[in-house]
Amino acid sequence: MNACQKYEQNLVLLLYDELEAVAKAELEAHLHACPACREALQTLRELHHDVPRQPLIEPDDASLQVLRNVVSLKVREQTRQKRGWALFSFVQPSPAFQLGFAVLLLAFGFLLGRQVLPEAQPVPQQPGMDLESLLTASQRIQSANSQIDPF
Repeated sequence: MNACQKYEQNLVLLLYDELEAVAKAELEAHLHACPACREALQTLRELHHDVPRQPLIEPDDASLQVLRNVVSLKVREQTRQKRGWALFSFVQPSPAFQLGFAVLLLAFGFLLGRQVLPEAQPVPQQPGMDLESLLTASQRIQSANSQIDPF
């Protein structure tokens, strides 16, 4: 990137007086030293002066009325299309519908699980395996290859 490219980008901003003070002073110092950039700025000024200003075109009342009618028709068509779907608005996913559907699926899952799974059978008690004997440490405890002697 050559040194002038940095300043050439700011020439239009200088022309419209939109540069900050520091950048403007830096660009003006460069313009005093660089004839190519001075020439580019002069060309921009001539072009800016030669381009005619476009007057604002005010539409007449008849044109405004036609535009308003067209916009009004478009708005009516869009509201009519939306109104046609109003009968089926309950199908559109809304947060309340989604929550209700999730609760329904959860209840269906529980009911299906109760119907499919067999009832739990009570575990038969072995003699001497009541809660009190399990909680007292008066007997030797044996499990697979290990033994625990409470005393």
